[in-house]
Amino acid sequence: MSPTIPAGSVAVVQRIPASGIEVGDVVTVDRVGELPVTHRVTTIAPGVGPEERIITMRGDANASEDPFPYTVSSVRIVLFSVPGVATLIVGMGNPVVLGTLTLAATTLVVWAFWPRTHRRADRGGRIGAGGRGG
Repeated sequence: MSPTIPAGSVAVVQRIPASGIEVGDVVTVDRVGELPVTHRVTTIAPGVGPEERIITMRGDANASEDPFPYTVSSVRIVLFSVPGVATLIVGMGNPVVLGTLTLAATTLVVWAFWPRTHRRADRGGRIGAGGRGG
């Protein structure tokens, strides 16, 4: 969907009935046996049932529409996208990254809860070396 949604972006979507989409909406459609596709709706036709629609879509950088129409009863409409976050999310699945984050979190927890040494009491049994007080 580049340039509207650059590669490596995370899209925040909401599932809506197909009857609620309009030409120009950017939607994600599930495909059997393949990854979902996110493209802009170019045409909408009624389907067999009242909630069903037959839509054609095209990516913003594509010269032609997708090779076949999609028959859908619901779609996920793109509300907004955040560029560059997908790379970060994929990196979080790396075992080295997960191990490093686990060690860092463990170190932080141990440091936070490690017993502290108490200050020495002076001869009068008071803690600290403050001045005379009453």
